[in-house]
Amino acid sequence: MPVHLRELIDPPVTALLAMEVKRGSMGDLVADYPLANAARAMGLPENLGRLFATGRAVGTRVVHCISAFRPDLAGTARNAPLLAWGARRNV
Repeated sequence: MPVHLRELIDPPVTALLAMEVKRGSMGDLVADYPLANAARAMGLPENLGRLFATGRAVGTRVVHCISAFRPDLAGTARNAPLLAWGARRNV
């Protein structure tokens, strides 16, 4: 039986979470990472922009989660390709 989003989502108590969806990880500030190239080719940044604008328009909270690296890279995990790539470039 299909599930309809309207049955699952109540905008005032629903949140859209974005993680690492920023110019430095998949946008125009990064040119040499395959994941960023694939995301842009699929139109992911634009589609997410429309999704978040629509969510805000109906009263849904949009939360943008980011990671940050200390200048000395202490505590930086490098156990995933995206994390290792970011640590090498300090982005």
